[in-house]
Amino acid sequence: HEFQRISDVPDAMHAIHRLQQRSNFRVYKPSGWYLSKLSPDSYDDGPFSIQLVKAGTRRGWRWIACEVNWLDPLPDPDRSSSDYDAYVKKIQHIERSTIYKGFYQPPTEEQYRRLSEEGALRWWLN
Repeated sequence: HEFQRISDVPDAMHAIHRLQQRSNFRVYKPSGWYLSKLSPDSYDDGPFSIQLVKAGTRRGWRWIACEVNWLDPLPDPDRSSSDYDAYVKKIQHIERSTIYKGFYQPPTEEQYRRLSEEGALRWWLN
């Protein structure tokens, strides 16, 4: 699916999550979810692909290399240790692939350029 604005994505993800909670609606293996290159929010080399995330029983989504926007609450470590352990294991992997720390949506083009100039993205772009 192609989104026209970054701001369109959170509502779509919440709606999909509600559908999934009510039925067997399966979307956690999407392909081709991204921001349109014609979007006014788009710029060259931006992180404009969307990744759905499942960590244990917790679900969320993120713009590739950005922080996860969680849709479910944190698993209770006391009630179901296997769910919590699965969550912790997956979240460690996700955190290692998060380049834009503190960004829950792609940085603006100005922020992206500043990060690039500061060398914060050097290892990612090479």
